[in-house]
Amino acid sequence: MAEYQAFDHGYATTIHKTQGATVDRSFVLASATMDRHLAYVAMTRHRDAARLYAAADEFAGREAGRLVAHGRAPYAHDPTNRASYFVTLEDAAGERRTTWGADLERAMAAAAPALGATIGLERTGSAAVRPADDTERARQGWRVRDAAELAGAGLAAQLSRSGAKETTLDYPGAGEAAAEAFAARRGIAEAFGIRSAITVPRQPERAEEAVARTRPADRAAAAPAPETDWDAASAAECPRRSLFDGLKLGRRPPASRPQAEPAAPGQEPAPRTRGMFDGLRLGVGPRVAAAARPDPSEVPSPEDRPTDRLEPLSAFEAALDRYARAHSAAERHAAAGLPRLEGHARAVAEAGQALDAARPGAHALVRSSLEHDPETARAMRERSGRDRLGPLVAGLERERAALADPAVRADRFLARWQDLEAQRAALPGAEHAEARGAVEGRMRALQRGVGVDPEMIAVLRERAAEQERAAAQERAVVEARVRAEALARERERVVQRSRGQDLGLEM
Repeated sequence: MAEYQAFDHGYATTIHKTQGATVDRSFVLASATMDRHLAYVAMTRHRDAARLYAAADEFAGREAGRLVAHGRAPYAHDPTNRASYFVTLEDAAGERRTTWGADLERAMAAAAPALGATIGLERTGSAAVRPADDTERARQGWRVRDAAELAGAGLAAQLSRSGAKETTLDYPGAGEAAAEAFAARRGIAEAFGIRSAITVPRQPERAEEAVARTRPADRAAAAPAPETDWDAASAAECPRRSLFDGLKLGRRPPASRPQAEPAAPGQEPAPRTRGMFDGLRLGVGPRVAAAARPDPSEVPSPEDRPTDRLEPLSAFEAALDRYARAHSAAERHAAAGLPRLEGHARAVAEAGQALDAARPGAHALVRSSLEHDPETARAMRERSGRDRLGPLVAGLERERAALADPAVRADRFLARWQDLEAQRAALPGAEHAEARGAVEGRMRALQRGVGVDPEMIAVLRERAAEQERAAAQERAVVEARVRAEALARERERVVQRSRGQDLGLEM
């Protein structure tokens, strides 16, 4: 939360929700509830790479923890007991567990773990030993393993388990009764010698059909029997009901459309019901064939044919499509008024690198095209998929042709420079020093870019000379206007003086 104001739930979903989805990269968090079926779904959603994350403390088992203490001491720290070796581990929750065993001393000496290290204790089975009293005893063997090794083994065991679906109905009780109930539900009761005590009455319809199928002499013997327990012997004696028993199919020919009843003398016949295909005429002549020909104006253009859309993209087109998808996702996020995400910026940067790898300089070209070509920006914003690639490629070609003209490059440089100067002028005072420094840094970078473009420098110098000449001409015009106005004022003053002298007045 220190870096992001909100989380987009599109980045983290459950495994069940991602079934059928395909992404470029997937990141899977393993849990103790996963099995091999969920692991298969989660680890097959990617095109390029899949990364599995697992918490070591979740899969290392209860025998793993941080080594707190170990050594020889009276068993259970009771002075009345004999000395034994102990190892005390602390789990992530701060709970400490002490394990005692004579073989632990050998195992700890062989592994030589440091205090504070995360280790695990693994039982290796019991072995017969002969202590000093020459009495053979069984001693539990131990092995000290690294926690990461234990976590890896636990993760492999967890993600490879079958995960067969089980319910509480499979285990209704304990002991022989539970086994018998389980076998009865799975249809293997006979293998255990179990007979059901469920009473099923015979259906009269089944008995009558059995009597009808027997000979007359045997019908008396085939009379319905009283209700008995349903077991395997009675099931073998009773004829098995077929899937189609009781199905009666009519033997009459299918009725055609109902005919109207004949009208009585002097009455109008009832109107005949109109059939589904009444009035249908199927022509096979030349006119029909001509009418079936498509209008040449309606024939799809080559770029709209589905077969062309199925052609694989070139490496450059695939890179351009990847960049377009990343750029569109970031722009939609910004248009919604949401803060800029690091994931979007990283996706755009990686897509730009892939674009430059497919065609050097394409990343800068597509950014310039999006900034100065309205058609390219509109295609990026309003189109998607293959429909967007054509206008984007055309926009890149237009931008390449525009940048080949030094005059266009000079115009864009001047516009950008004036914009940066306006931004710097709008940030006065010490409180805006950092922002003003960032703007000045972009201005210096813009100047360095001009130094490697001699053609644009020549255009800028020529325009500067033109501006200087225009300024000089404007100054000359202003000076001439000032001189003319001064002469006019002087002439007016002389005229006024001469008129005053004629009248005898001192001016």
